[in-house]
Parts: sequence; C-alpha cells; structure tokens
Amino acid sequence: MLSLLIKHQGNFMTQLLTGEAFDSFLLEEAQLRTAATWQLDGRLNREFYDTEVWDDPAQRPYDYLPWSEARGALRDLIKGKRAPAGMQFVLMLKPEFATRTLRGSSDPSIRALLLTIRSDGSQITVLSGVDHKTFSMDKEPDRVWDKAVKKFLTSKGIEYEEL
Repeated sequence: MLSLLIKHQGNFMTQLLTGEAFDSFLLEEAQLRTAATWQLDGRLNREFYDTEVWDDPAQRPYDYLPWSEARGALRDLIKGKRAPAGMQFVLMLKPEFATRTLRGSSDPSIRALLLTIRSDGSQITVLSGVDHKTFSMDKEPDRVWDKAVKKFLTSKGIEYEEL
C-alpha cells in the first residue's frame, strides 16, 4: 500500500472532477461532508435497468458506475464557495486495465486494484490498494500497482510526495 500527499490540490481536483484523467476507473463508493453528509454506493442497481440491458455485457460491462458517469454529479455536490469539510472516493481500476497493469495476468485471487482519495478539508491523500479475495503472501501485485499509481499520477502532471 502506498500513501501519497497531493501537492497541488486545485490541479488534482480539476483533473479528478472535470477531466478524463480518471476515466479508467469505476466508482466503488464516495462520501462527501458538506452541509450534509452524502454517501454513495457505486454498485449498479439491477431494478433500474431493463432486463435486456442488465443481462447484456456489451451494454452493462461493469457492476460499478464508471467514474466518467459519476464525476459530474459529484462535482455538482462539491462546487460552491466552501470546500467540503471532508471527502473520500474509492475508485476501482476497470478490469481490462487491471489485467494490463498486472502484466497480463488475471490472478483470480485479486478482486480489484483500488485508489482511495481522501481529503480532510486541508490536504488530499491518495492511497493505493489491492483487494484480494483470499489471503495471499504474494505481494508482487501490490508492488506493481504502487509503481503504476506513481507512473499514472506523474503522466497526468499530478505532483505528490510519499508519506
């Protein structure tokens, strides 16, 4: 697990909420603390979709909401004169990118590659994590993901320092 402090919060938030930089992720969950606390579960609701859409992987390829579909609503909850008192987004790398990131291996013990973005109102941290379905002594996927997160943030011009 990697813990990074974001140096330029404005740039980071702009890329997170208005750009396409994080569109390779799905929203697992979100919490925003503004005038009220908003808690969002990114898991898709079966009852919202027609059976044809729900059962067709081409129309509904993921179990979680793509970040590209969630960010506008979250941006609307955040925008205003005051910054949120706190927030946390748990993003999951889309499976097709996770397989590439882990060098083509689709390790069945790995459920997801995660990014947790947290703010306490004064600083933003990004934490990497690998969600294993079962206990594993193999930490290579964690090391590969940590390295990929650093490379991803650097490629987007997001400066950070390791904590």
